[in-house]
Amino acid sequence: MPSAFSLSLAEIEHELFRGTGTQDGKFRVHQLYQAMPNCKTAIDFLKQEYGYYGHSHTFTDGTNGFIDYQPSKGMVIQHYPTSSNIALKWEDVEKHLRAMVQSDRYLSPEEKNKLESGKFILGTIHR
Repeated sequence: MPSAFSLSLAEIEHELFRGTGTQDGKFRVHQLYQAMPNCKTAIDFLKQEYGYYGHSHTFTDGTNGFIDYQPSKGMVIQHYPTSSNIALKWEDVEKHLRAMVQSDRYLSPEEKNKLESGKFILGTIHR
């Protein structure tokens, strides 16, 4: 019988570190938090930035699953080996992203260099 799957902080951050699925989305999220928005403003932005986005995912333990972002639900994580689904509401996603940006753990060293050099495209939020 499969064991229950639990989602650790490291696993959540592992996923959020990959970005929004849109070109330069991580930079837009980073800039959002530089403006110190309130929670509602940040959530509205994140819902638009992530939109409907999903991808296959390899968890930190090497197992596989799928991550699905939906404006109405937040982030839904499917863990194939245990047939488990875990949903993080947008409020939770927002708190994790805010903490990662504020503690300087959201952008990689390479992304920080790219940000400092201005070699990215801000564009607009996909609607």
